Amino acid sequence: MSTNPYAIRVEYLDVNGDKVATDQEGYIQKMDEWSEAFAVALAEKEGLVLTR
Repeated sequence: MSTNPYAIRVEYLDVNGDKVATDQEGYIQKMDEWSEAFAVALAEKEGLVLTR
């Protein structure tokens, strides 16, 4: 894990067919992989609806 030295496992979030690594709490591990699509996918996983 590059951003969380206390992470106990890696999970992957499907973002438009790409796998983006997160820790067990959903924190992204490589900030250069962040995108609006990542935010939408993470919100959907958590049962949230994003609005503008």
